[in-house]
Amino acid sequence: MTILKLISCTVDDDNVAAFTASQCAWQQLENCSGFLAQAGGWRADLNKLPLQNYAAPLHDKNINTAVVFGFWQSVEDVTAFMQTTHDQIFTTNHQGKTYQTCQVKYFEMLPTSSNLVVAHLNSEIISISHYVADLAQMAQLQQLYFDNYSSKGLIDCQLLRLSCSLKSQASAQEDTNVEAKVEFMLVCWWSNQQKVVLMQNKIQPKQEQQGQLTALSEQVIKLEAKWNVQARAIEIAKDIAD
Repeated sequence: MTILKLISCTVDDDNVAAFTASQCAWQQLENCSGFLAQAGGWRADLNKLPLQNYAAPLHDKNINTAVVFGFWQSVEDVTAFMQTTHDQIFTTNHQGKTYQTCQVKYFEMLPTSSNLVVAHLNSEIISISHYVADLAQMAQLQQLYFDNYSSKGLIDCQLLRLSCSLKSQASAQEDTNVEAKVEFMLVCWWSNQQKVVLMQNKIQPKQEQQGQLTALSEQVIKLEAKWNVQARAIEIAKDIAD
């Protein structure tokens, strides 16, 4: 099952350039076993779209949030990477000195979409939303996105579930008493920023009015093309097909 490693880092204004430079060093991922693709960018304020610069801080004018999406073929692949190559790259690029805080979550990509592409590197912006729900509810919401926006700038809408196998032991023990409702995430890849504004104005109020799902949190990420990484094996296969 495909695994998404979701990384969120807070970065002050003085370190934005250094963080970006360090992030570009992760191009070495392209040769790692089990790696599929990586994309990322800066969290944006939806009310300030379209953006002209790298970021639009939400709370403190001096703090920016970088969000990185890393896709792997399996739990085993990302686990092996974290135990070996990760620290070599991280230490060499000195990225640890460029951010204030870092949060990592792992999600399992559910096979509810026929699209086999995990990271749409031609996208301009990503919207992500978190829910606590059951799978049937989330599948219906995902289909609603496809039905309303596939012809209006939505490139893909991915449904993911918080990974149990990659959480801490304490969290895993707590899950034994949890009902069928768990944390899900919708990751929507958009062709441009204006389409995200359209989506927020149309689909979210409709969901709330009908008493359906309400997102626990929402983010909009303006992607940085320089952060894109694609597995070398995938690039070679693409060249052969062309």
